[in-house]
Amino acid sequence: MEKMMRRFAAVFAAALLLFTAACGKKNGASETASTAVDLVQHVTDTAVSGSPAAMTSEEKAAYAALLANYPDSGAGYFLYDLTGDGNEELIVGGQKKTVYAYVGGKAEEMGTVLADKVYVSETYGFLAYSDQGDMEELRLYFFKDGELVEQVVLHTDKDEEFKKLLKTYQKDAVELPLYQTNNHQPLT
Repeated sequence: MEKMMRRFAAVFAAALLLFTAACGKKNGASETASTAVDLVQHVTDTAVSGSPAAMTSEEKAAYAALLANYPDSGAGYFLYDLTGDGNEELIVGGQKKTVYAYVGGKAEEMGTVLADKVYVSETYGFLAYSDQGDMEELRLYFFKDGELVEQVVLHTDKDEEFKKLLKTYQKDAVELPLYQTNNHQPLT
């Protein structure tokens, strides 16, 4: 019974997501449900930058200093323009990762994401996958009005239905490379 309720919840969440996305569609958008919807643009009106500006030496130094003093030597990090402002943010930690943006000459904490793996999808934006033991989750993260917003897209058992839905979200996604905190090569 619990498994059936979880499946129902997953299907309901997916249907709600498609309905919400369809309500925000712009003129000329495709009418077919099979066409993926750019949730970042339609729901939040915040574009995700595909090619961020080159980091300044000050930004690189601030991120490198933060990594050099990071308390968890087993942690990893990603660099990605999550805010859509054209500058990459530093996303660092274990499964729970802190998002830092370079603001006013220093790395400033912007929020946290829960992720084992991070994907960037042209369709959906910044997707975070996490393995919760007997459950799996896929979350969408974006910034709205300067705040990090989290939307759980999938949360269900490890079963074939989840795998199908996950593949739908990942079809145009690229996994971001995870660097270890002692590897500062991306910042040089």
